[in-house]
Amino acid sequence: MYKVLLFIFPITLLSGCAQYYVLTTDYITIDAPEKSAEIVATPDYMIKRKDIKTLAIQAPSRCASETSSQMSGKSDDVNANLVIECGPMMAEVERGLVKEGYAVISWVELDKTEKAHALSPRDAANQLRADAIFLINSMDCSDTNQGGNTRWDRKFFHSDYSGNGTKGEPAMVNDNLKARFIQLLKGSESRILNSYKRLSCTVNASVISVDTGKSVWFYDWTHVEGKRAAMSDAIHVACNNQTICSPVFKTKDNQSSGGLSSGDSSEVSVQGRPENEIKAAKFLLTKEAINNLVQKFKYDIR
Repeated sequence: MYKVLLFIFPITLLSGCAQYYVLTTDYITIDAPEKSAEIVATPDYMIKRKDIKTLAIQAPSRCASETSSQMSGKSDDVNANLVIECGPMMAEVERGLVKEGYAVISWVELDKTEKAHALSPRDAANQLRADAIFLINSMDCSDTNQGGNTRWDRKFFHSDYSGNGTKGEPAMVNDNLKARFIQLLKGSESRILNSYKRLSCTVNASVISVDTGKSVWFYDWTHVEGKRAAMSDAIHVACNNQTICSPVFKTKDNQSSGGLSSGDSSEVSVQGRPENEIKAAKFLLTKEAINNLVQKFKYDIR
C-alpha cells in the first residue's frame, strides 16, 4: 500500500499551464534458489552413526547472554545486535536432539565439568559418558541482499490537479523529463531500501567422536529470510513548460474511498525495521536452521 506524504508545492507552478503526472516505483526482487546445507560425513561417521546415543553439546567459544524473551522479540530492550546469544539458541539445539531420541548432556553441564576439573571438552565429555560432542562452531546473523535479479520498475501516468492524484493514461515523455522523474522518485526509493533489509543466519557445526577425538561430521548452512511484502510508492507531480517539476503530494493507494475523507496527510519518516522485529526474525530464522541441522544429522540427509 502506498504511504501518504505531503510535499510543499511551489507557488510558481500554480501560475501558467502546469502539466500533472503520477510517478510510481516498485522494488522487484526475483530470488535465486536458497542453497542447501553443505554437509561432509566421514567414513568413521558412517560406521559409528548408529552407535551414537548420547551427545554432549558444546557452545560457540564467543557467547553473549540475553533472556529468552529478549531473543523472541517480546522485550522492550532495543539495544540488541545481530549476534546470536548462547542460552536460548543452545536450548533449541538440545530440545531438537532430545526430540529425535538422543540423550543430551547440556552445554552448561559440559562447560561446568571442563572448568571444575580443568579438562578438555573431549575429556569432560568422556567423563560424562557421552559418545560424541555436538559442537556448534558459530551461529551468526547479518543483513543480506539475497536475490537473483533486483530492479526498480518505474511508470509514469498523466494526471490532473485533483485531490486524489488520479492516475490517467500512461505518459510518453522525452529523455530529459524521464531523468527528472527518476530523480524525483529517488527519495521514495531510498526509503524503500532502508526498510527492505532482509536477514540471513548461518549455523556451522561439527561432531567429534569422544573415542578418537576426530571430527567425523560437518555442517554449514546460511538460511535467508523469505521475501517480504512488495514495496511500492507513488508521487503526484506538476511540471511547468516540461522543464521544472516538483511534487504536489504523495498519492494515495489506487483503492477508492468513495470520495470521502477521514483525515488529511502528514509527513511520515520511514526508519529501518524495529529492533524487536529484527530480533524476532533472527530468532525464527535460527530456529529453522537448527531444525535443519538436527534433521540432517539424525537421518544422514545430504
